[in-house]
Amino acid sequence: MPRDERRDGEEVVKKNNATTTTTTVSSLLSPFFDQFVAGAASGLASRLVTHPMDTIKSRMQVHAATRRTGHRGALLRSGFGRNITTTNNNAFFGYYKGFGAVALGSPLASGMYFLGYETTKKTLAKVRGDDGGETTTAAAAAMDNVLTGIVAQALAGIAYTPVDVIKERMQVSSVLPKHLKTNNGIDYRNVFDAVKTIAQNEGVKNGLMRGYWAQNFVWWPWSASYFVVYEKGLEIFSRSNNNNNNNNNDDDDDDSVQTVYNVSPHAASAFTAATFATVLTHPLDLCKTRIQTMTAKGMNGGGGGSLTLKMACVDVVKTEGVLALYRGVWARILSVAPGSAISFYAYESIRKSGMLRLDDYDRDDYDDP
Repeated sequence: MPRDERRDGEEVVKKNNATTTTTTVSSLLSPFFDQFVAGAASGLASRLVTHPMDTIKSRMQVHAATRRTGHRGALLRSGFGRNITTTNNNAFFGYYKGFGAVALGSPLASGMYFLGYETTKKTLAKVRGDDGGETTTAAAAAMDNVLTGIVAQALAGIAYTPVDVIKERMQVSSVLPKHLKTNNGIDYRNVFDAVKTIAQNEGVKNGLMRGYWAQNFVWWPWSASYFVVYEKGLEIFSRSNNNNNNNNNDDDDDDSVQTVYNVSPHAASAFTAATFATVLTHPLDLCKTRIQTMTAKGMNGGGGGSLTLKMACVDVVKTEGVLALYRGVWARILSVAPGSAISFYAYESIRKSGMLRLDDYDRDDYDDP
């Protein structure tokens, strides 16, 4: 073979190998990236709608602590009792305090959450060697749901803890008296000022990541119980859907109806699961909010430093009663449950729309290597 032809053949082989390598890397990264983008978009959509109720929840959780210091009326004076549709004195915009932190950070946290959810779920099925269907025992399915929730939250918590610290502090700034506030009672001008001030005065570990473990203690059991109920709801809807499909095979051409029918169970299951998990974990969430927003001044066993989860819980029970641990639970349900429904509805809608080709990387790609 002539030298020129041999050289051309070698170049073609090199190009084909390079193309194959690039395609392989792309095929590995694409599902993770697409899941991340879908999760980020759906998470931001849910936060936008539910942030006002989240603000009310946070204010209710810390307001009782101000009564012992003579600030009994602070919550009403802050605009809590005003009509949410009123714009006088920035009442409406007050409910969106801290949303800047959410808008900047929650897409990353939500994307990491859904990435952990999808990846862990499919990895566990692959390791077990089944598809999560009839061959999976109830115990194995429940354990998968627990592990999936824990991993998803562990990933999201890394990104969301700083967001939560800034958000919570800005949300309750008009409720807490100065001596109970962190940062010597000084309010933050905006999200960027909050990041700079907290990093300089408190550092990353004790400032921006304050309450990281408390947040995990809230959201680990939340995620575990959530996904157990969520997946059970999907199982119930799936059985019903299969029965209906057997009776309505002639309607397969109506893609729009089929898409809505497939997505709605995710929203309904998410709403139910979130309500259950929220009620279960609310006492820990209340204590977590106080850890991130308040100092220990005036608390039982506190000398003015940072609160701990144990210190916050003991203080609430001793000074306000056991039932006080559920202050703001209805506001939290109205924030978390609709938010979860919107988030999962948006996520599954994006998934089934084909925009990010998520269906191309579904069970077959992971379970049948």
